[in-house]
Order: sequence, then structure tokens, then C-alpha cells
Amino acid sequence: SNACDDLISTTHNILNTKDKQLAVAKFKDKHLLVEPFKKLLNAVEKLSNAVHVHKEASPEMTKLDERCTEALELIEYWRDVFSGKAVSRSMKGPLLDWFTVKPKNIFFNTTPLSYAEMLKSAREVQGKPWVLTSATLAANGNFKHFVDQVGLEDAETKSWESPFDFKAQGMLYITEDLPIPSAPNFSDEVAKRIWPFIKKNKGRAFVLCTTLRAMEVISEALRYFAETEGVSMNILVQNEQSKQELLRRFRSEENSVLVGSMSFWEGVDIKGDALSLVVIDKIPFPPPDDPVFEGRSKELEAEGKSSFNEISIPEAIMLLKQGAGRLIRDEKDEGLLILCDNRLLSKGYGTKIWKSLPDFARTKVFDTAMNFLERCQEPRG
Repeated sequence: SNACDDLISTTHNILNTKDKQLAVAKFKDKHLLVEPFKKLLNAVEKLSNAVHVHKEASPEMTKLDERCTEALELIEYWRDVFSGKAVSRSMKGPLLDWFTVKPKNIFFNTTPLSYAEMLKSAREVQGKPWVLTSATLAANGNFKHFVDQVGLEDAETKSWESPFDFKAQGMLYITEDLPIPSAPNFSDEVAKRIWPFIKKNKGRAFVLCTTLRAMEVISEALRYFAETEGVSMNILVQNEQSKQELLRRFRSEENSVLVGSMSFWEGVDIKGDALSLVVIDKIPFPPPDDPVFEGRSKELEAEGKSSFNEISIPEAIMLLKQGAGRLIRDEKDEGLLILCDNRLLSKGYGTKIWKSLPDFARTKVFDTAMNFLERCQEPRG
């Protein structure tokens, strides 16, 4: 425990932060962590030796002995990585060593920059056909980004139109007069703009945010609006309870709004009147300081390709389609999708993203969007 605490506190002091992701190759003072790793290795070796003596005492002790051996191998690996030594690699293709610093923990990761070679090997070993299906992998009917990523360049691809009548069942409202997403007050302004829709709809809304910080700001603002206006509104926020409990409450409790980050952009199925409003704060581009994204970008740029066109736009399209897909879940669903990022209208790449979204009726007019939402509340004959 003391050795772990020493490693964590040393890292905090060197980086002068308790919240950061960083590639080891970009960490100029990485050699300063070698000694803490040696101390940790020594402590785990003592524990491992003590456990090894009694490994036959019970199945649990046998498993603990195996875990100690695995831990020793991992600590040795990371000691060598931070020492700048060449370490053996078992995975095919370029790998990235990176770590995440949190207030109480540090997470060490080795991530392949491409899974193509590994998947190709798996296909060759199996020697059987693979069938992959998804509602969101194509961008404008093109699967190039996905098949290139996973090494399936020889795959036969096909896309079909959705069975839903998106133009009749849904409307996409894009706000024009919000600040640019990088503005300090962007999330506050998003909350102000979407509150009238949430109030009119009596909740029944998902607010999907691209960052945890935006999620916190928007949820706090919505709670403030509800309290000051005396509106009964149940604002549920990611991380305040488990995902399963939040979804249970959203389905069962009236006037509910669920504000979440990436955990709720996919794999959530709420049909009917319980969800008729979905808000997305901005285009979900990969964060530029993400070490894996940065590593993949450098690989592409070394080949003379644009990481923005090859990674950022296709991944943003895929995530946006997943988020938008929370709204219409069957042939009877109706609802309004609000995108608060006017780059969809002002930037050249916005057209490509815009065209990849479901074919909802579209508007830039506040009143038109509000009228459509009111129509969705009318009894169906």
C-alpha cells in the first residue's frame, strides 16, 4: 500500500495535477518514476514469495499466487517502459503506452494503434465467414472508415434504408445563435436554450453531452431553472447512481430528464412516450489531447493523410448517429432532436455530418421546433 501511494503521489507532484491522460513517450520526466516502480516491485515480490509458499493450501491461494506472478510481470514491464528500455511486444502492429492519472489511482494502458493485423490473423485462423451488422457504421452509405480500421478491406458491404419514416416521426432542430462550442459559457447557454423545450415536454428527455464537465454544468443549470420556476422536474445525472438505476427511474418516474455523457449515447432502448426529446450539446469529435487519438493521428499524418478527415469526422458521424438513434426506436415513436452545435451549418465538414444523420424533417427556427414538439404530445388517433 505504501509503495502504491508513493508511486501515485510522486506522479501527482511531477505532473502538478491529479487528472490527466498522457502518452509515456511525451512524459519528459518519466525517469523519475523508475525508483517508485522499483519500490513497488520489491513490495510485490515479498508478497508473492509469502503467498507462493502456501499456494497449495487452497484453490484461492493458488489463484492469488497466479495473480501475484501476473502483477510482477506487469510492474516489470512498466518499470522498463518508464526507464526507456526496449520491451518485448506480443501484439502485432504499433502500440502506444499511456497512463491516466486520477486523484486516488493511476491506470496504465498499452493500446494497439490499429487492430487490423490482429483481426486479419483471427480470420485466417478461423477460416470461416464473418457477418457484421450495425445501424451506425456507415457514413453516407460508405463503410471505408470502419473496414480500414479493422483490416476488412476485402469485405462486401451493403446498407439498407431504415424502416422508420423519419421525416414524419421526427424533427431535427439546429440552433444557430449559440456561442461556438469552445466558448467558456457554451454549456450554460445550451441549458438556457433547451430549458423551454424540456419544460414544455414535461421532461421525457435525454441530454447527451460530449464531456463530463458539460454534463455537470448543464444538469446544474436545469435544476436551477426547475427550482426557481417552481417546475416539478426530476433531473437524473450520470454517476449519481448506476446506469441501470438511472434508466429504471427514468422509465418509471414522471417528468424525468436524464443528463449523461458517452455512457448513454448507445445501447439504451426507451420506446414510446417516455422519451420524445433528445438533446446533443455538440459534435462529438475525439478530444485532441487523448493519447490514443494523438498516436493514431501521427501514424496517419506520417502517411500523408489527414487525421481530421480519416478519424475525427468519421468517428463523430458514428457517435452522432448513435446518439440520435436514442430518439426513434419503433414505428410509432415521435420526437424532437436538438443539436446545439452550429458548426453543422457554418463549417464545410458540417454538410457531410448533416447528411449522415437520419432523414428527419429539419429546421433552424425555434417556433417550428416547439410546434412540432407540441404536436408530438397530441393524442394519437
